[in-house]
Amino acid sequence: MAKVRPLVNDAGSPRESKSTDYLDTGKLSVSNQETITVTGTTITVSDEVGRVYLDASSAQDVQTINGCANGDWLVIQGLFGTSNVTVKDGVGNVHMKADVVLNQVEDTLILSKLGANWFEVNWSPG
Repeated sequence: MAKVRPLVNDAGSPRESKSTDYLDTGKLSVSNQETITVTGTTITVSDEVGRVYLDASSAQDVQTINGCANGDWLVIQGLFGTSNVTVKDGVGNVHMKADVVLNQVEDTLILSKLGANWFEVNWSPG
């Protein structure tokens, strides 16, 4: 069983930390996925998707991510053999330690949505 504490309350505000304040999610999995071809600086993710593969015919910068609900997590991966897709830190609504370049399937970025913004949970370069 995976135990995950929700990052936000029902009003969308950050939750206060309590040792007993956990949501039993059962097994954590990301089964719904889609491939998005990046052609501009904004991508839109379907609400039911948990994993996104970014594809580009030329180098692209992603500055803004639309879609999903407050508190959702999103796994973003590149595709092997495509051009670099750079997720930009602090330019749009994505906030990370630094810009992240995705250009192969092993490159994995996990984000969590708080309000209208996305925040880095983990970055694992391939």
